[in-house]
Amino acid sequence: MCFLAVLRLAKMIDEELFAKILKSLGYIVEVRDFGGRKVVEARKGESFLRSYVDRDRVEIKSNDYGPQCLKDLEEIYKAMYEEDLKPEAIEVVSPYIYAREKKRRKTKRFLEELGIEAEEVYSGYCG
Repeated sequence: MCFLAVLRLAKMIDEELFAKILKSLGYIVEVRDFGGRKVVEARKGESFLRSYVDRDRVEIKSNDYGPQCLKDLEEIYKAMYEEDLKPEAIEVVSPYIYAREKKRRKTKRFLEELGIEAEEVYSGYCG
């Protein structure tokens, strides 16, 4: 998993609107039932996203470990802002991000731009 992001939105949305946002970013999108919940699955290149939408909350999981990982999250965040959803990150989990942060310092600046407080953590098991 590259990241798991949970975003709280200013407005309620449904799976169809979130699928439309992802399609506008170039993803191939499918909305289906998964374990009794609706899930939005999206692909772009090697990236695969699985998302759950619950009224004003969106949970996004990505499997991409490549350099596109953070750009995917940034694109989605900005596209949601353009839809006037005003996303607020309430949780971002990524061992990959924390491991890369020690090397590049780009992640910390990116998260600060998004208004996310990030604690620097290092473990030999990260990444």
